[in-house]
Amino acid sequence: MTGIGPRERNEGDGTDDRAVSEVIAFVLVFAIIIGSVGILYMTGFQSMTDFQEGEQMRNAERAMSALGENLNDIQRNSGIQERSGELSLRGGTVSTTDGGTELNISVLEDNVTLGSVTYQQDSSLIAYEGGGVFRGVEGEPDQSVVLDRPRLTCNSKSGTAVISLIEISSDGNERSIGGDDTVEVTIVKNETRVKTLSESDPVDVEITVQDDSSAYKNGWATALNQSEWSWDSDTDTSTCEDVSAITVRIVEAEVEF
Repeated sequence: MTGIGPRERNEGDGTDDRAVSEVIAFVLVFAIIIGSVGILYMTGFQSMTDFQEGEQMRNAERAMSALGENLNDIQRNSGIQERSGELSLRGGTVSTTDGGTELNISVLEDNVTLGSVTYQQDSSLIAYEGGGVFRGVEGEPDQSVVLDRPRLTCNSKSGTAVISLIEISSDGNERSIGGDDTVEVTIVKNETRVKTLSESDPVDVEITVQDDSSAYKNGWATALNQSEWSWDSDTDTSTCEDVSAITVRIVEAEVEF
């Protein structure tokens, strides 16, 4: 009769190998889980950051468009001398300058340097310039777009062209403020220059964006094309053809905040 007792383990029966394999498998699975969590955390965190930054700039676009609509009242109505609006900084910076985009308008003797009110977050820019609103990337004028067009009308059928722009002047005293607060931006009209021409023989009116003067060159090209001006990318010049009646109106103003 065979007795029942502890079973003797023979060497080489594979029990140790199985134990080692189980430990290795556990370590590999644990490493895969930790690695996957790390990858998901990093990609998810970056996606959330990108989404937050994108949403912030979209909010800034809407805020600057609303501000531009208020500020343009001094251009639309000759009786209005001052307008104000609010802009939430949300960690960005708002600044004014009397430099920036310089336009040569063929029927004027001097170039017009528009100046701007610019909101900047990292390298992203949103600017109120010339009465329009543009979005761009610092140092990349070809990546800019127009959000709200300036008042630049070309009607070849009726033979009329109307150029109405706001020229921001700071007398060299550029202003800048950053942080998270809401800033009140006020525009004050200084003077309005108007030139009207009536031509018995139709002429071509040209607007040229001067070399390297604009951070929003592509945006200006789009704005002019959408306003029925013909844009030539080789010369950065737009043309309104066969014009008999021309009105150019430049409103000079100062911005305070």
